[in-house]
Amino acid sequence: MDNSYPMTIYHYCCMQAFYSIFKGKKFWLSDVFKMNDYNEMVILLDDFEHIIAEEFRRAPFELTIRSQGTNRTTVLNTDKVINLIKELYGKWKYDFVKNESIEYKMFIACFSEKADILSQWSMYADNAQGVSIGFNVASLINLTKENPNFQFIKVKYIDEKVKRNIQEKLARKYLEFFIQDFAKNLANTLDIPDKRKKEGLNIIYTHDDIFDIIGKGLYERCFLDLLRESIRYKSKPFAPEVEWRLIYTPNSNYWNKEPETKKEIEEYNLMQYRLAGNLLVKYISLPLEKIIKNPCMIFNGSGKGEGDMTQNRIVLGPRNQNGRYEMIDFLTTEGFSFVPTTSKITYR
Repeated sequence: MDNSYPMTIYHYCCMQAFYSIFKGKKFWLSDVFKMNDYNEMVILLDDFEHIIAEEFRRAPFELTIRSQGTNRTTVLNTDKVINLIKELYGKWKYDFVKNESIEYKMFIACFSEKADILSQWSMYADNAQGVSIGFNVASLINLTKENPNFQFIKVKYIDEKVKRNIQEKLARKYLEFFIQDFAKNLANTLDIPDKRKKEGLNIIYTHDDIFDIIGKGLYERCFLDLLRESIRYKSKPFAPEVEWRLIYTPNSNYWNKEPETKKEIEEYNLMQYRLAGNLLVKYISLPLEKIIKNPCMIFNGSGKGEGDMTQNRIVLGPRNQNGRYEMIDFLTTEGFSFVPTTSKITYR
């Protein structure tokens, strides 16, 4: 592990989450769009449709599509092109923001290099009544090597100028894909008759059907790329958090297919649901020993420690009412040995 990585990073949570993690010996990565602060994780989506329009106006184009099958010709002038681009983007953004998308999911867990920082206590640890749990970075890196669906990244903090430059670059890339893919996909839809026979049933292709056909390639090549890039950034005022993110992107959401291969079954079994208030939240569950086995001591039935004897750190929040020895006793009972310390922050 090179020097750019810290040895330990910290996950802030309330006492209920802490109890569930160590009692169930599982760690959760939640659906990014069901998190309270998801807007902070997709900042490149902000105002992106207007940036696309501006980039398009700098080098406008028309699309003329001729269908070989029916010899029909469709011409989209510059206004129609930009309206369609914005319509496609608007639909995808709406689906994600409203959690209507079931074709693509990202799951995430957030950490900080700082074990004891006021902003984290107030936002993520039940108003400073929770804990911050130290995780060994080497274990998280090994997880990404074992399974390429995992990413472990350090968040980059950017100001509005840098954000705008990134968005403009992505918008130009988006428009290039649009020119390449859109004409081909639209030509294909022109060969689809308004009505055809299939297995004795009349199938009618509506405007929405054709819209989906046209946009599929653009969705996969542009919008998903935008989401994957956006997850790497955060606004500069949050820089003191020094945040790292563990991200899991499944190969499929399995909403319209059953897992078949051993790998698909393993991935499918990772994804579960929990109830947060009245909200169903999809998450993936990781065995705790997978990501803290290096920094903790796991006790076997005879009471003897196994594995790495290096103890890790848990920090009790400024308003946490539990005693250090009570925490040690609970963790030892569950088979883990950590060193609890108390926050040095004054919090009223």
